[in-house]
Amino acid sequence: MSKQYNNDNHSSGSTTVPKLGRRIYPRRYKNNDITEQQAADLCDNKANLGRRYQVNGLTYSVSQMPNELSDNNWPHVLRAPTETYSPRFASFNLGGGRSIIVHHPPVGIKKNSDLHAATEFALQNHSRNRVIEGESGEMVGGGERFEPISSCALPYVNKNFKGVGGIDNRGHYVFNKGVISFQKLICSNTSFKETFRADIKRLKRSGNVLKLRTDNKIEYDGHLSYAITKNLSNSPHVDINDDSKSFAVFYTLIDEPGLTWFLFPEYGIAVELSGTVCLSWDGRKEYHCSCTVRGNVYSLFASSRKDVSRHLQIKKAFSKKISKKKSSRRPLEVGDKVYVRDNLKNMVSLRKHTDFNARKYPRHIMFRQAEVVDIGPSKHSVTVLFTGNLSKLGRQEFNTLHVRRIVEVVT
Repeated sequence: MSKQYNNDNHSSGSTTVPKLGRRIYPRRYKNNDITEQQAADLCDNKANLGRRYQVNGLTYSVSQMPNELSDNNWPHVLRAPTETYSPRFASFNLGGGRSIIVHHPPVGIKKNSDLHAATEFALQNHSRNRVIEGESGEMVGGGERFEPISSCALPYVNKNFKGVGGIDNRGHYVFNKGVISFQKLICSNTSFKETFRADIKRLKRSGNVLKLRTDNKIEYDGHLSYAITKNLSNSPHVDINDDSKSFAVFYTLIDEPGLTWFLFPEYGIAVELSGTVCLSWDGRKEYHCSCTVRGNVYSLFASSRKDVSRHLQIKKAFSKKISKKKSSRRPLEVGDKVYVRDNLKNMVSLRKHTDFNARKYPRHIMFRQAEVVDIGPSKHSVTVLFTGNLSKLGRQEFNTLHVRRIVEVVT
């Protein structure tokens, strides 16, 4: 029986949903149909699990999805509003302070809208995140990402842009306008607005927010990192690198119908995505995935990233003035484990490190782990040896202003 929404667009009683005794398993693996037991065996074998605790290529088949005649053994099916069935909001209490909330704003998305312009721009110009056998659709990133090669936070960039400096300001403008439209949709429901603003307030303390401004100079704070998808069918997973709850807007274009189901298999929840739908959940803890049935369904996800948050935490620690009191900070000593700060241009020109991002982002700051191997005669400089792959650069000298002990930086 399909879940009945609360008709109140501003508040809703929460339905408590316990975990199923046995999750609903996908029954398609690398484009081949399999049995439920075969799927269970794949999931139970830890050797098959990726870093997001997923089995790559294990997806739900269209035949497993709810349809016009049946919920197809999904205990909690949230269907889209129709002319005769018009409720807009649902909330599931999963226990432990966790919940899934769903809102259908009465808004159709047009091709020339800011939201779709941002989505299309990212899909056409940003590099795809991954291509996995048995999974389909497109996913790209937007906003900020952490680049391990450069050890710094960098924006997702227009791979097709050939302009001077390599930075597409027009592209950033288009994407940021779409993010503002995304926020307006998310905050069009009171419960969503409260959850969203609480998340942004927490992120602002670490600086992990995207500063947005409308053409009328109205300022917004948003999440720093995004995922953009089209017609996604992927394997159930958790997002262990997320540093906040997930917020998403799924939509189809007016007069271009499509259908995707967003699934929480451990709870038997299936959410119909065939119009404009706002969703919020904790992607770090709840297994989730999608299965596209037909047509075109787009989405914009917002969630901060742990590796970006860590980078910003280190950057913030370096920007603070350290007290000169001897009791607050002892001098650096040989053997200290430290973070070293430098910009990408210096790492290439002075320290002979090869980094393909240095041309586009010469002034971006990297923070690398190292060990102090010598102290300068004036104690204003130290010699360090980088850890990991950068150890091949050999001994490097830095002013002590650009060196901090790891224990002083990361709490």
